[in-house]
Amino acid sequence: DKMFSDVAQPSLSKRRLYTTTEALSFQASGDLTATLNVQAENTSWRIGQYPDWITNVSETSGSGSASVVFTAKENLSPDVALAGSVSLVSTSGDFAYEKTLPVVQQQAPVRLNPSETSHAFTTGSSASCEISVDANIDWTASCSEKWVTLSYTADKISISVAENTDDS
Repeated sequence: DKMFSDVAQPSLSKRRLYTTTEALSFQASGDLTATLNVQAENTSWRIGQYPDWITNVSETSGSGSASVVFTAKENLSPDVALAGSVSLVSTSGDFAYEKTLPVVQQQAPVRLNPSETSHAFTTGSSASCEISVDANIDWTASCSEKWVTLSYTADKISISVAENTDDS
């Protein structure tokens, strides 16, 4: 008689793969990193798809728990926040799991910075000046005074004033 204790018993290992992160969020500039905390037990994993504006992933695969750091490029657009998704996929053949997490990056703050906010011209003579403009938005400049001529491009304002002949 063989005893049942002599028979090899199959070993079952509990497999788990999950994240403690529900979404990845990036600033427009400055600290451009976000961390995905991967928890894995008895399984291997890989990072699947991610948006092309993510420029670096610290670990693209593993067989245990890890803190995966994603780095995004700066978002220069004040008009558009970026969005996409990141997937975490099991790579153990007998354990199918995939989780997709939303990924967002804030839009850049609006920037409109003229080099001067006022300019004084000498009384009694015609004159002109140029003011540099640092901006990440479309802008316009205008003046309704007949003695002022104003033109602008994306990065400067040109102002010409006619001679002041008013004695008052």
